[in-house]
Amino acid sequence: MKKKSLLVTILFFALILGVYGNQLTKDANAQTEENSISEDVQNTSKAELQSDEIKVSTIEELNELVPQEIEAKVAALNEKYEKLQAEIDTYDKYIANKERIAAFYDSVYQDMQDTCICMREYCVKYAQIILESDKTNDEKYDDLEEMYDEVYDDGGDDIYDEFYDGILDDIYDVYYDGILDDAYDSVAYKEWSDTRSEEYKNWSDTRSDTYELWSDFRSDVYEFWSDMRGEFWDNDLERAKEKIQEFQDDILKIKEESGEKLLEQMETNSEVDEKKDDSVSDVAEMRPEFIQAMDSYESFMNEYCDFMNKYAESDGTDLSLLAEYANYMSKYADVVKDFEAWDSGEMNTAEAAYYLEVQTRISKKLMEVAE
Repeated sequence: MKKKSLLVTILFFALILGVYGNQLTKDANAQTEENSISEDVQNTSKAELQSDEIKVSTIEELNELVPQEIEAKVAALNEKYEKLQAEIDTYDKYIANKERIAAFYDSVYQDMQDTCICMREYCVKYAQIILESDKTNDEKYDDLEEMYDEVYDDGGDDIYDEFYDGILDDIYDVYYDGILDDAYDSVAYKEWSDTRSEEYKNWSDTRSDTYELWSDFRSDVYEFWSDMRGEFWDNDLERAKEKIQEFQDDILKIKEESGEKLLEQMETNSEVDEKKDDSVSDVAEMRPEFIQAMDSYESFMNEYCDFMNKYAESDGTDLSLLAEYANYMSKYADVVKDFEAWDSGEMNTAEAAYYLEVQTRISKKLMEVAE
């Protein structure tokens, strides 16, 4: 690999010039890939929307299936979390795998969404079984309490306890209040503070988003339950059928919106998933000085891209940006010092892979600046 004296030059100059020179080609390739992924997700979503039938015929069967469904979904998420926690158990491993942590937060959100959608579908099945029964409307009115108790009440509490108050509390304790907090005395304060702030933001955003999912789910189920009771009370079975169809339409809409959000996450997470099996061993092979040099460089380039965005928005009329630019040149000197602290000019395999990873992220930001 290149000597470190050349590495700074390659990163700082060739990266910038190369990105701008190949912008049109990369944009076209990225658009083609995005369209391909979009088609795959849309096709998957359509298939899922056509295969939602729940194979039960009695309320008693539903009462057994609802808690089992929640338990299975929580168990699958916990299995992913336990593997994550086992593999990322030090500060250095956390730094090298921040994308995996962020991807897991996305997984928590998506699994919570899937669970809440599933519970809505069980509500439809409850309503259909009750509506199609030979019981009187008064008895049907009373049977709706089963849906309320199993889905809205017990199911809602279980989802809240396991997702919002369960796994999200655990990951907070392990990373933000554990591994990152313990690193206070072993890393530079700015790095420690920035890393911890980023982790808290990811955790807090996910916690807020999952609470909103849970709250919307409970509101939707309660409204559906109340509407169905009203129709049975009024002996209006045709209107009850319409309410079921309207609720099904709402579920389909939620699924489509969820698929769009999943598409946005796929490009971010796909490369992380492919590399996660190798990343834990790789970080042990990377020297701390090398990681510091690369992270320092990436931080500098992120700030530089932010500066260029501000410059573009000002149309070159903001003279204060000249002073800010001089400040960035001073920060560049700090980046050089970090590279000088890296006492070997050669990169090993793991370091070369991390170098390319950093280069890819910075290339993407520079392309966005050029748009």
